[in-house]
Amino acid sequence: MKLKSIQHSSLWSVAFTSVVCLLGTSEASARPPVATSRSVTVNYRDLNLSTIDGAIKLYERLKGAARSVCDGPHIGIAAYEEWRSCYDAAMADAVAKVNNPLLTAVHRGPNKDATTIAMLSK
Repeated sequence: MKLKSIQHSSLWSVAFTSVVCLLGTSEASARPPVATSRSVTVNYRDLNLSTIDGAIKLYERLKGAARSVCDGPHIGIAAYEEWRSCYDAAMADAVAKVNNPLLTAVHRGPNKDATTIAMLSK
């Protein structure tokens, strides 16, 4: 009877240890890899950001810089999604740092109301 009890508790101990090990492994693999931060300086002193033309020109420069920083799309859906996530984050960060209503409107897209609101708030 005592042997059966020892075997039973050993079985539970092994099972518990296995589950803990599996949880530890899945947690480690679920963490995103540590990414190094890259940046590019975009000069826009020559642009008039109080005009839509100036905001569009700066936006085009920021798009080129974001493509450069994120190294362009690679082959495969997962690689493209990773690139797209990097690109979108870089663009959002750059637009936020410039903090210009017209540039923000250009970033949001061809929404006439957003451009009008941005122009009126200036």
